[in-house]
Amino acid sequence: MVLLGIESYESCAGDRRSNARPGHNLKNIASVMTGLLGPAGTDYADWAAFDVFSGYLLLDALCANNDRHAENWAIEEPPLGDADQPDRLTASFDHGSALASSIEESVCERKLSDIHRFCERGKAKRFEDRKQSLVGLWRDSVLIAGKSAVLWRDRLEDLDPDKLAETCHGVDIVSASRANLMTAILEENRRRILRCSLQN
Repeated sequence: MVLLGIESYESCAGDRRSNARPGHNLKNIASVMTGLLGPAGTDYADWAAFDVFSGYLLLDALCANNDRHAENWAIEEPPLGDADQPDRLTASFDHGSALASSIEESVCERKLSDIHRFCERGKAKRFEDRKQSLVGLWRDSVLIAGKSAVLWRDRLEDLDPDKLAETCHGVDIVSASRANLMTAILEENRRRILRCSLQN
């Protein structure tokens, strides 16, 4: 828990029912990632860690993952005896709350009927400002990250919506109604992200 050294931060460990997330904010996260690099063995290993983390927040905004609490991202230290290697952001993990996974099967069609409203209600509930939208949190991360972070938006723009739909409908254990909802969430959030201004 690298944030434990931040005076304003209060750990959420052992108290997952708590709504408050004091100190879990972009400023503190960027601070503890200063000088760190992206995940080893990836195309982003030479990126600044917070630029990569901004990409994680874009992923969260895209797939409606509101569970990026302080134990759902981590810093990896180099093996003992390898002091020349930098600490790195780990690869993204634990996306179990994404794509409306907690929504009951019986209400998938109803949520689909007003997908814009449903997606707009996606809030950054595991951050200090719980009322901020996931798209807004991502936008704010880009504004304090390095130049590389802007590239995540470009990659999202290049993403083929038909491929997203094909992926959602290609999972055997997912019903047609749930696959339709998942696809709609991705399409609507993609539109919302691409419409979002990155100007100060």
